[in-house]
Amino acid sequence: FDQPNKAVAEMHNARTIIMQIVTEAADNTRKLQNAMQLVSAHGAALLRGDYFKSAIELFDYILPMLQGKVTQASYEYAVYQHAKALRMIDGKIASEKAKEMLLTVLPGISDKTTKVSAYLDLAHCYNYLDQGQEAIDYAKKIISLEPRSSRALTANQIILENSEKGPDINSKLDKLEAKARKQN
Repeated sequence: FDQPNKAVAEMHNARTIIMQIVTEAADNTRKLQNAMQLVSAHGAALLRGDYFKSAIELFDYILPMLQGKVTQASYEYAVYQHAKALRMIDGKIASEKAKEMLLTVLPGISDKTTKVSAYLDLAHCYNYLDQGQEAIDYAKKIISLEPRSSRALTANQIILENSEKGPDINSKLDKLEAKARKQN
């Protein structure tokens, strides 16, 4: 599912099988935790394959069933994945919901890679919601943690777009794009 062009029926079948596994594991904590790992792995594959709506449907259905029944860390990671999928869907409602979900789970995120990814998702959400200063604040956090990464280049773009006005901005964005092309 991490490759494009999968049939919709395949995704529905996978979700149905996962829902059945979660339902059957309802009385067994160990089995529920294993099911949570399956949900996260499948959700990650859907995100890599750009199947954002399918990921949202998976998490919308499964997460309420698992809340309070699996470890807090694994549940919050799945919420983070859900928010990533929501952020990719067009619309202010989806961006607002993604932002709120990310802000809820952010304190529990300890690994740097996931934290930087969450910061970038938050910067994009705030940017989409026309909350420029908040977008800049999260973009700066990305740059402080990964100053030479491609995510830092994206963060710099968000900062430029929200702080610079006038004819100079296009020139600065062009320079940033040239830097990104060199880096890749």
